[in-house]
Amino acid sequence: MSKLKILFYQLDLNEAFYGTYSINGLRKLGHNVIELPRDSSGHVDASKILDIKWYKEQSFDLIFYMGFSLSNQISHQMMSKFIPQELDIPFVVTFYDNPCRYLANLKHLLGTKYTFFICDSELVEKMKGHGFENTHYAPCMVDPTINRKTPTNVDMEHNIVFPGTVIDYNTLYKNRRGKNFAEMQILNDWYDLRERGKYFRYDDYLISRGIDPFSHDFGNMCFNMIMEQKYLLRIELFKAILETGQGLHLYGQGDWRPESDSIFIHGNLHQHTQLPQLYSSSKIITSVEMLPSSVHQRLFETSACGGFSMFEDKADNDKCYEGYISWTSLDDFKEKARYYLENEDERNKIAKSLQEQTLDKHTNVIRMQQILDILGL
Repeated sequence: MSKLKILFYQLDLNEAFYGTYSINGLRKLGHNVIELPRDSSGHVDASKILDIKWYKEQSFDLIFYMGFSLSNQISHQMMSKFIPQELDIPFVVTFYDNPCRYLANLKHLLGTKYTFFICDSELVEKMKGHGFENTHYAPCMVDPTINRKTPTNVDMEHNIVFPGTVIDYNTLYKNRRGKNFAEMQILNDWYDLRERGKYFRYDDYLISRGIDPFSHDFGNMCFNMIMEQKYLLRIELFKAILETGQGLHLYGQGDWRPESDSIFIHGNLHQHTQLPQLYSSSKIITSVEMLPSSVHQRLFETSACGGFSMFEDKADNDKCYEGYISWTSLDDFKEKARYYLENEDERNKIAKSLQEQTLDKHTNVIRMQQILDILGL
């Protein structure tokens, strides 16, 4: 296979660790990956990434975008022409969140040489339904040089752990500023429709309420519902954990403060150096998946580190793993959490199996090769 010169387009946003996995995978395959130029302070050089002449001089074979960075470029850079169109080269976009909320920007890419990859099979079909036929399923991945078993850290030997940011609901509610009465009513009504502990398909709901999915109003309201649902699902899971009789150890950022003395907030951990220690040291890692069908990135990482996690009952579970432990409701979670805390040998056996499956099917080298194969490059 010929080696490619690839521009990896990622702004200084919250996708950095996904980008690192992708870049490392492409480089391990022998490709020449060029990242966006940076200024003397270490930030992406905005003047350079607007310079079409610089792109032409580089002679790239492919531009590899992270989803949110691409949407940001379309929204804010105000370029007279989209870079891949100007260069007449293909580009690939990987999404690790819901691309339906970016449709107001992505609609400008219809007719270009795009190829989309999404980590959720249900969203793949939704995007095809919105006209983006060249969309494919690519689940999350790990980098074995980062996500690997580490010696036990005694300060992280907890029974049940939740790594993730939790923002207080009052803070999230401020994101509704500027909404008109009808929009506020739509955002209020969904609380009566959602089921405790269950993912709510907010994009379908907004369409059913007459919001144009290709409008910026749709994207903005999706953001409101994503963030508010994330809070609700996390708080509901935390309550279920406490009802097992266990404490909860929370690692992450955010201004939420618990009322219970059994929830311990430890602060944020570095994604690539400290989180693998947590995954390797604690007994059960929990998460809340904010996509309708996918397996959470954290569960891939936990498994690569030899840790144990229980999956939410999602449609893509069987596409990624065998012999996993999933929960279908918060009551089911409580029952299984108690059981696996008491049965260490069984817990360790399952963790070992998932670790082997992760390293066999879900590394960054494997995933990047799958993407390039679909591209025909």
